[in-house]
Amino acid sequence: MIEDSTPPDLSGTWEAMDPEDAERFGRDILDPEIRRRWCTAVLAGGLPYLWQRVAHVPRLLAMDQLELRRGDRILIFGEAVKPIGWDQEIRDRVGNDGEVVVIDIRDRVLSMMRDGKPPQWAWDETKKVADHYFDCVFVGQAVAHAGDWAREGAEMLRIMKPGRRLVLAEISLGASTFSRAHADVHLEYWLRKTLEGMQIAFDGLVSWDLDHLSETLKPQLDSITTFEWRGVELLWGRKPYSP
Repeated sequence: MIEDSTPPDLSGTWEAMDPEDAERFGRDILDPEIRRRWCTAVLAGGLPYLWQRVAHVPRLLAMDQLELRRGDRILIFGEAVKPIGWDQEIRDRVGNDGEVVVIDIRDRVLSMMRDGKPPQWAWDETKKVADHYFDCVFVGQAVAHAGDWAREGAEMLRIMKPGRRLVLAEISLGASTFSRAHADVHLEYWLRKTLEGMQIAFDGLVSWDLDHLSETLKPQLDSITTFEWRGVELLWGRKPYSP
């Protein structure tokens, strides 16, 4: 007997659940909207926990690489900035004479995901900022949402002073996450089921590979350095002085 070599369809994790289990857990689990809300909370609600506890050391590393000085003007462009605590940490470092501007894109990201749109776009939030206004720019948990890092990188560097640091920090759901998930049937099932509950395809999350990001920014940024640890990805470099 020749077995069918066609790969099985691995989607439909919720439909494959035993009806008796649905009864056991509560029939509201079959409501797609309730399921979507809970799955979104599981996947997207953990940034403060991850950055404050699990990734505490990489977080401090990212802060140190900004090379902050008392009185600096800093832009924080990211997700869940206040819950994570990046704003207060940077304010403590630049002091009362400094200026910390926060652009939090969290609502926009979640709204786009809810509407079934890829949460990547041309960053227009800083278009009215004058050239060289900020000393440093910190992009915290927003790296994946750049539509084009050559373009978005140029915009972040435009508003920075020469000689200072641009720092990117991301806990990524990229290729490494999915390769780890594929290595264990439980991990793959849990991730696949969570994404399907959010009504997102298993391979539908947006991300930027750290090596690709480095190559993209190399023409614009000096002394690029990267750091990766358990899905935490950091990149920093110095804005060159004009020739």
